[in-house]
Amino acid sequence: MAELVRINLQPEEEEKFAQEIGSVLDHFKDISQLELGSVENFDHYDLKENHTREDLFEENKETEKAAIKHNFPQEKGECLSVKAVL
Repeated sequence: MAELVRINLQPEEEEKFAQEIGSVLDHFKDISQLELGSVENFDHYDLKENHTREDLFEENKETEKAAIKHNFPQEKGECLSVKAVL
């Protein structure tokens, strides 16, 4: 797959990403087995118009900020660091 997207990976990265991609594909298998007979199809959405809403800014409370930071074990200065995803 790395060759298809033209990225260079080290052998240990290839194995790591192969496992992660396998995990993602397993989730798709789980989703495909869901019974969705009663769920309405979403094919009625009008794509001729751009349906957007105005962005609203709300300041997070300090407790919310602390909870968010708690979920990010790595920090670089004031920035939160996340795992690289292909």
